[in-house]
Amino acid sequence: MRVKYKREGGNAVFPSLNPPVEISTEEMPEEEASRVKALVNEADFFNLPPVLSTMKPGAADYQQDLITVEDAGRSHSVRLTDSVENHPLQNLIDYMEKTR
Repeated sequence: MRVKYKREGGNAVFPSLNPPVEISTEEMPEEEASRVKALVNEADFFNLPPVLSTMKPGAADYQQDLITVEDAGRSHSVRLTDSVENHPLQNLIDYMEKTR
């Protein structure tokens, strides 16, 4: 499984301080790989819509997250704004943020 995470936008986001993150469960210890797979499964990631939340008209300075998961020949991406109501998905985002 490969997970890619990218944060864009916002008032104080600098690309050099927020580089994209990409991890592969094949390149990590088995226990850590199991944790990543569990986070993806708990978020029911492959059943989430491609755009999970939208910005309100006139809204500015929102951060957007783009998460892509590739596993067993399938790939799915989800884009969302910085207010996440899906707590399991937030757990995956938090994990990816910590891997920076």
